[in-house]
Amino acid sequence: MATMVDYYKYATLSTAAYVRMANEPLSGQRFAEVAASETQARLPLKLGEKLFIGGAENLDAWTILNYYRNDRTGDAIASADKSGLGAILFTRGSGENAETVLAITGTESTNFKEITSDLVSSDLGQIGLLGIALTQAIAAVNLIERMRAISSADVQQIRFQTSLTRPATGEYLNNIWGQVFHYHIVPNCSAS
Repeated sequence: MATMVDYYKYATLSTAAYVRMANEPLSGQRFAEVAASETQARLPLKLGEKLFIGGAENLDAWTILNYYRNDRTGDAIASADKSGLGAILFTRGSGENAETVLAITGTESTNFKEITSDLVSSDLGQIGLLGIALTQAIAAVNLIERMRAISSADVQQIRFQTSLTRPATGEYLNNIWGQVFHYHIVPNCSAS
């Protein structure tokens, strides 16, 4: 059963997931500095250092295993993602004491690109119509599959496409999966 300490840990990592690293190095020191910067102000510097800078005095520091957001141009898949998904995979410890947390961000409309992809498309369009942010769910499943795979392996990916053609029967809601929304398995997507 989760304790208050667990809830605090998850809340802190959820807040940290909103830190925009773009093409910055994913070191603990740099992450703490960016998180505390005036432009982001996500975590106080001392808290960021305690959470993410390891050493002899701090054996419990978190490491960033994966940063996924479309501002990271060095990652061809993430930079091309138009779903608005943002996530960071954190880990700490080793062996039986290892702990891994995938923190996924919610909507944050700070610029026009996010307003159109995240708020309008995912929140209003998909959640409002379908009850789920389908493109973000697919992007999250694809991300998890790439993270689970061996770095040199090819990973099948799901792709979401929409069609504006009217189903032959005219019954939109009954045919939404069979006629309007299509998914494809995209083979040979490298896990790295």
